[in-house]
Amino acid sequence: MARRRKTLLIGFALVCLAAGGLAWYWQATAATAMERQVDALLDEFRTEKPGFVERWLVKLGLRKGRRTGPGVHVRGDLVKLGPPAVPYLIRALADEDPDVRIVAAHALRRLGDARAVEPLIAVLKDEDKDVRFFAAWELGALGDARAVEPLAELLGDESLRVRKAARGAIDRIRAQSGAKSRPSRQTIE
Repeated sequence: MARRRKTLLIGFALVCLAAGGLAWYWQATAATAMERQVDALLDEFRTEKPGFVERWLVKLGLRKGRRTGPGVHVRGDLVKLGPPAVPYLIRALADEDPDVRIVAAHALRRLGDARAVEPLIAVLKDEDKDVRFFAAWELGALGDARAVEPLAELLGDESLRVRKAARGAIDRIRAQSGAKSRPSRQTIE
């Protein structure tokens, strides 16, 4: 009888170990699959960008812009992936392509995940003014009070557009938090 119990206990332990191993494998595989999906969507966005000549044809009005096509839908598709995509979108904020950084910031804001606030704050120091503009805009839309101080630093940015986005974001965050008093308003020139 005792021997049978030991055998059953050992069998049960082996089943539990196997189940734990399968759960770990399942989780690792799911994370890898999510990473591949995010990367594939961002690659699709990268390949949709027009070349030099095509950009000028669009600017001159001789050709329609391609951004009305599938590239626009990449943003929505990234959001449809849901919260599991957040770590990969945060990683995309460091991509070499400024357009990819902007798309990642937009998707993070639409997901509304609090994990995105600190990485978006870091993007406020990006060398590209368009990326800084969109990071400020998206932080304002998220409405997290942690962003007020870093956004206030942008009020001295070289780009008027970035300064206006920072001022608007600060105002939105304060309006959402119900803050009635605010420090002296800095003039945006």
